[in-house]
Amino acid sequence: MVNAASSMVQIGLNIGILFVLYKFLLSSIGVEKLGIWSLVLATSSVTMISNFGLTGSIVKYVAKHLALDDRERVSLVVQTAVISVSVLTGVALMASYPIIKWILAKIIPSDVLSLALAILPNALIALWLMLLTGIFQGGLDGCQRIDIRNIILLAASLFNLILCCILAPKYQLMGLSYAKILGNFATLLASWLA
Repeated sequence: MVNAASSMVQIGLNIGILFVLYKFLLSSIGVEKLGIWSLVLATSSVTMISNFGLTGSIVKYVAKHLALDDRERVSLVVQTAVISVSVLTGVALMASYPIIKWILAKIIPSDVLSLALAILPNALIALWLMLLTGIFQGGLDGCQRIDIRNIILLAASLFNLILCCILAPKYQLMGLSYAKILGNFATLLASWLA
């Protein structure tokens, strides 16, 4: 019951936070730059397939080994998944960089392409951090601590909003990419500690 209620609260509050964030971004960086940011994130997110379902399957194995009271095995499962996803997605992201660059060159007007290409490496790093975070959040789900995961995700959304409000007006798109990296890194640390 707590897990379900916390999920509803987290989703509702996250919608509100996103509404405030996008309203702020539209006024501070403008529609064109927000569109570039969205295209870069959407294009680079295609590489999420490289986690091979490990982030989702971690839930089953953590729950199974916790039911058997084998905490050492739980730790081993999570560590193996983190190392595997870290390496596999790292290689996939590096290999996909020239392809994503080529795709962006085809869909983004040449007069703003340099902006998109400047933030692409940061978007890929932020995505890599997000994929690693998914492992630890899957571990929390396997422990039936979705409430803790939801608190972390809500705090991450608030932190991202604050970072964007600080960095976007001064650094524009690069500020958004810095905010994304810092936010995803903080979420990774919080999820790992939990």
